[in-house]
Amino acid sequence: MIYEIPIAILRMNVIEHARHNIEGWMHHLDLEWLYDQAAQMGNIVELGCWKGKSTYVLASACNGVV
Repeated sequence: MIYEIPIAILRMNVIEHARHNIEGWMHHLDLEWLYDQAAQMGNIVELGCWKGKSTYVLASACNGVV
């Protein structure tokens, strides 16, 4: 049987993983905003990243190509 994970739980898991496992300077509120914006986009281009915290959030939320 396949279970669907509710979007709110998926969002929370992505942000918590990024907060605690990827180095970086982004505040968790900024990560939440970034996730919400990326979820509305078809494709995203990110220029430059340090350790990949924002890239992880973008790639997790965007349905298109990051």
